[in-house]
Amino acid sequence: MSGDKASRREGDDFDAFAPMPEGPAWLMLVGIGEDGVPGLGDVARAAISGAVLVVGGERQLALAAPLIRGEARAWPSPLTAGVAALRDFAGRPVVVLASGDPYCYGIGSTLRRLLPDVPLACLPAPSSFALACARLGWPQQETTLASLCGRPLAGLSDKLVPGARLVVLSADETTPAELAAHLVAQGFGGALMHVLEALGGPQERRRSVRAAELAAASGQTAFAAAFSDIHRLNLVALELPAQRALPATETHA
Repeated sequence: MSGDKASRREGDDFDAFAPMPEGPAWLMLVGIGEDGVPGLGDVARAAISGAVLVVGGERQLALAAPLIRGEARAWPSPLTAGVAALRDFAGRPVVVLASGDPYCYGIGSTLRRLLPDVPLACLPAPSSFALACARLGWPQQETTLASLCGRPLAGLSDKLVPGARLVVLSADETTPAELAAHLVAQGFGGALMHVLEALGGPQERRRSVRAAELAAASGQTAFAAAFSDIHRLNLVALELPAQRALPATETHA
């Protein structure tokens, strides 16, 4: 019915597995890491320098600033308005900056959904997932990836399997403590949490703690103080114990 169609969100009928539209790509996705320009290849650098418009988040634009010669534009709110405005530059070189790999929980899927008829080229940088696995020596194919960016903690529960390894993308600096409390509630207080911050950049740092310890810490303890300055750009790598403890709310029959 026409009423049903009109009420659908723009792009809801997009097929994520549809082939990329043919034709020259005037719109290019460029992944950039926390190391900024030094971490970019020659092709990515040339694309940014030659673009009439470079769009991205404030952080990505700041990282790429030394290369930008055209207009630099931060994403507006809502994001959909900014994506639609890209059509005004059709046929001219436009770069959209993204963190790491644009198709790993990034802007890539959003652009494909909202601009299904526009050919996209992509020059990815290593994703934070790839960097985390490299730092920890974890095979990616044996590690589960999850995101809490705009997603509830409850959605993580089905991935909490005894003995599993997970990399969880954080929403912000409060996520590690919230995740620790959730792990305790799910019977995984013994999980080892590796908090990796600003991966790939000069502020990169890694700290490890048991979920129960972080969940129990109060703001007055030295232990809590040690985790009070978590970088907003962080993720948590989890090593779940081989056995799940029985949560306090459960009782044996």
